[in-house]
Amino acid sequence: MKSDALKQFLHVRNQLAQERSRLEARLREIDNALGGEIPTPFRNQRPTLQSGKRGGTNIKQAPPPRRKKWPRGKLKQQIVQTLKAAGKDGATVKDLVEKIGARYQNISIWFLRSGKKLKAIKKVGPAKYAWIGQ
Repeated sequence: MKSDALKQFLHVRNQLAQERSRLEARLREIDNALGGEIPTPFRNQRPTLQSGKRGGTNIKQAPPPRRKKWPRGKLKQQIVQTLKAAGKDGATVKDLVEKIGARYQNISIWFLRSGKKLKAIKKVGPAKYAWIGQ
């Protein structure tokens, strides 16, 4: 009885394979009439699952585009240039953001880390810095 079921299965499978090849041939004929070419299907290829997830068909998405990085030292150069132009009154971080085009957080952190190493830059008010040097 099992061998009969196996024979029937193989017979149906062969019929389906023949039907598939007929349909692919017909599709090629239609495509050639239209002047295009059918890409070969990728067989035995599974979608890549996201790492750490199980039991789903979540396909990995492309990573978001990275922001453009500033060349090394350019932010310092532009901040110093803007502070020199502002004079003894200085400029606020908000003013620097508008003139330079960098993010507020980047400029604030620059003053907290790199800016305090320059003795020519002094804090003259809340979020306000001035060039008092050479």
